[in-house]
Amino acid sequence: MGASAGGAATRSQTNSVERATNGPSGFIASDLSGPASNAGGFIDVFAGGDVQVSRLVLGGQLEASISDLNFSSTGTRAYSYFDAGGPTGATATGDYRPQLTARWRASALLRAGVLLDDNTLLYGLGGWTFGRFEARNVTDNPFYQPNEAFWANGPTGGVGIERKLDSNWRIRAEYRYTRFDGVRTQDQYAFTSGGITTQAYTRSSLYDQSVQSGRIGFAYAFNPLR
Repeated sequence: MGASAGGAATRSQTNSVERATNGPSGFIASDLSGPASNAGGFIDVFAGGDVQVSRLVLGGQLEASISDLNFSSTGTRAYSYFDAGGPTGATATGDYRPQLTARWRASALLRAGVLLDDNTLLYGLGGWTFGRFEARNVTDNPFYQPNEAFWANGPTGGVGIERKLDSNWRIRAEYRYTRFDGVRTQDQYAFTSGGITTQAYTRSSLYDQSVQSGRIGFAYAFNPLR
């Protein structure tokens, strides 16, 4: 078991389509942002075990992370207006600046490595990561800016090196890449006055994120293999 901390470089892109209509007229807003690059930091705790076969080491770990990773991006919102007869030909453009952050992550990982000497392990790792994201500023309405939360998941791969400090303690450094599968969200909301809907909205958004990270950590082995 152990803990680690590090930094990450994020990459994100958001696509969204919003339709505002109440009766025969309204607009459709098509939004596109990114791909954009940002950064952030995190702290991990993990627990797992290893099996040694000659100079080969096989193992696995479960990991939980608290993070502040920025996946925000900027782009353009394009409006197309319509009425009962169809598109009116009127269009407009505006800024699209979705704000996206990741606060929590969890990973299930396998690792395999080789002992370079009695104290140094070089290994690769792979597995699956789940992340909880919060999105804001994804509508064009200043009176309705929902804080939308969703989970995304995807494969993780990386490499690392671990050095024995004494019979129980180890220090490790890792590089990882995680590619989250795209997540689509659907929303419907409306404004009412006197019980009558004055404006209704539907919105569909697609979020696409990846992250590269580096970390340094310490691990304690209750039953050392080497």
